[in-house]
Amino acid sequence: MNTALTLATNLRALMAERGLSPEALAQSCAMNLTTMQAALLGDGGSTLAHIDRLLGCLNVSLDDLLVDHHPGRQTNVLRLMPLCEARVML
Repeated sequence: MNTALTLATNLRALMAERGLSPEALAQSCAMNLTTMQAALLGDGGSTLAHIDRLLGCLNVSLDDLLVDHHPGRQTNVLRLMPLCEARVML
C-alpha cells in the first residue's frame, strides 16, 4: 500500500472509530472539505501542513496516520469504504 492510501485507510478507521463524517472532520480540523475528501480517497495530494493539522486535530501520532496497521483494522475500514465514498461524493 502506498503512503496516500495508508493515510486514507487510517483516516477512515479513525473516523469510523469516532463516528465522524468527512464534513465533521474537515470542520473540526479547519480544513477545506475538498481537501479532506481528497485525503480520504487517497489521491496523494495531502501536504505536510495537512497531515500536521490532522495530527493535532485528531490527537494522534504520525504512526497512527502513516503506518500500516494490523489487517483486521484495514479490513473493517474497507467494508466501510463504500459508505465513506458515498458521503464524500455528496
